[in-house]
Amino acid sequence: MAYKTLVRPVLEYSSSVWDPHTQILINQLEAVQNRAARFVTGNYSRKSSVTKMKKDLNWPDLATRRKVARLNLFNQAIGGHLAIPTQNILRPVQRSTRLTSPNSRNFTPIQANKNCYKQSFIPRTLVDWNNLPKEITTIEEKQKFKSAVNKLYNNTEE
Repeated sequence: MAYKTLVRPVLEYSSSVWDPHTQILINQLEAVQNRAARFVTGNYSRKSSVTKMKKDLNWPDLATRRKVARLNLFNQAIGGHLAIPTQNILRPVQRSTRLTSPNSRNFTPIQANKNCYKQSFIPRTLVDWNNLPKEITTIEEKQKFKSAVNKLYNNTEE
C-alpha cells in the first residue's frame, strides 16, 4: 500500500510526457517497482520470479501504465478537453486503407529525423493511437476510454 501511495506517484509524475524510450531508463524505473514487489511480498530469494510477484500483486509493468496514461492524455487532447492545439499538429488520414476506414480517428504519422523528437509525446503516442482498434478510438467519454485501453493492455489497475 505504501508503494502505491508514496513511491509510484513519484515515479509516474508527468510520465505521459517524459516517458523514456531507451531500454536502460525503462529498466531503471522498473527496478524500483521490482524492489518494491520483493519488499511487499517479503521474498528476497534470488530464485523467486519478480514477474510472478508483480502478477500476484496485480501490478502491471510501469511501461504499460505509462503507455495507457499517454493514450488517455492524447484522447483528451484530441477531444478538445486540454489546451493542446492538436488541430494544428495532427492531420487525419485522408484515404481509407486496409487498416483504416474513412470515418476512423486515425492520423497521418509525423515524420521525424531525430530520435529525441520521434520519441516525444505526440509522434510516439500517435503511432500507438493508430494501432488501437477502431472500437476504442471512437470512444469519447474519458472513463470508458480509459477502461477500454486498460482492458486491451491487461492493465487491471485503473
